Amino acid sequence: MTTLERRYRRLLRWYPKSYRDSRGDEIVSTLLDLAPPGRRRPTPAEAADLIEGGLRCRLGVARVDGLDDGLAHAAPVALALLGGAGAFLWWRVEPLGPPTLGPVAYAAWLLACAVALLGPTRRLRPALAAALAVTLALPAVAPLTTYARPPLWVLMTLTVFGLIALTGTAPAHRDLERRTTPALGAVAVACGADLVSRAWPDPLTGYYQPAFAQLGMVVAAAVGALAVLALSAVRRGAPPRPWLWATLLIGLPGAWLGPLDTDTWRTTDLPPFGRLAQVLLGTTLVLLTMARLHHPRSRRSCVSGGYDTHSSDGSATVHARSSGSWAAAGLAGFGVGLAGFVVGIGAVTAHGLSTVAVCGVAAALLGSAQAPGKARSLRFGALVAVGTPAAAYAVGVYSNDWTLGGWTELTRTAGLASVLAVLPLAFGAYTAYRSARQVRVVAAGVLCAGWLGWLTLPDLPAWGPVLPVLVAVPLVRAALAIAPWRARTGP
Repeated sequence: MTTLERRYRRLLRWYPKSYRDSRGDEIVSTLLDLAPPGRRRPTPAEAADLIEGGLRCRLGVARVDGLDDGLAHAAPVALALLGGAGAFLWWRVEPLGPPTLGPVAYAAWLLACAVALLGPTRRLRPALAAALAVTLALPAVAPLTTYARPPLWVLMTLTVFGLIALTGTAPAHRDLERRTTPALGAVAVACGADLVSRAWPDPLTGYYQPAFAQLGMVVAAAVGALAVLALSAVRRGAPPRPWLWATLLIGLPGAWLGPLDTDTWRTTDLPPFGRLAQVLLGTTLVLLTMARLHHPRSRRSCVSGGYDTHSSDGSATVHARSSGSWAAAGLAGFGVGLAGFVVGIGAVTAHGLSTVAVCGVAAALLGSAQAPGKARSLRFGALVAVGTPAAAYAVGVYSNDWTLGGWTELTRTAGLASVLAVLPLAFGAYTAYRSARQVRVVAAGVLCAGWLGWLTLPDLPAWGPVLPVLVAVPLVRAALAIAPWRARTGP
């Protein structure tokens, strides 16, 4: 075995063993045939492709029907949003407040847009990877300089859009449309965000407020356009899943843009409605819709590239009962963990107790209506019970100016920790909706949905640009419902 072959096989360890046994020799032979004489190590591009392919295979991405094509549709849109957001924030926001390191990342993404338009095809993925690395490095580099870092919400959004652009960009030849879309789209996004900011009732005040929500209106328009394209694909009889995946992939970070803060809470032991509740609920809704889009009857094999068809007789009932057990375990574990946290910091409030009670009652209703819990779901509940205080503590560190202890606003901290209940309660409501065959399940769903409505609906106007993003979720569900009917009746 040559040195080059040994190094190729070492990179193949990123793939599962079953894949290596089936395709490893073929892949290594192809790479060795393409390598010029005298090469001793894989190129960075080859190493990156093998690592990415192995991770996708281990994560099961290769088995998701339509996801690869959806990433290809979403990648140029994500790059256009990155370039436009960088240009807008650099042009309109940075001059208003204290200087930050944001322009370093914005310049990197604008350079990636320029490479997509003018550069060689082989240079685009390295440019995207470099821009992503620069964005991720800003929080660590900022303390070493006199400049502040951009807000974490900005860095989170840029990072996820960057991952979509990187994973959805193929190294193959790009036609004129895929070359011009990111560059022209970036100009359109920047100009659109500027028009929104000028028409916005609140002027820009520095440090990205309210620029982030204003930029969200343009992202919401992009998500809505992708949702319309998905419905149009259904109408033409074309496969809708790639466009549905593209809609949800762009909608995931799009649901983080905003909202506007408000102070209209009904009780005194809760903080104002803010980005934490909105990010959690928006993320959960998009992820649950992604789970609905992952069709369980046709899973693409990572090894063979074909399809493994499974009979659906009785599978929906079994899946629903299994999901109910997991949801019940998660709700119970969260209730225990939240109770331990609020008691531990000495901030037992009416809202905290009511949240624990809602989670406990919903868990009891779902658990009693399902089959007896299995060991895996019980372990999951124990893991949630342990992880909840850790997550609540992280929220407390963030909400108390990044201090590890000595907090003074304990009531606010407990209220923010209670907002984490959005995740298990949304999962409980979704599970009840999917398997609403018993009165107890319906009651659990109403209880979970009622708590979420009490948290969000009175302050719905504060969601701002998030509302158009979340409108795409029912559009995707409508396309999922229409597609089977179109397949049966024909276009």
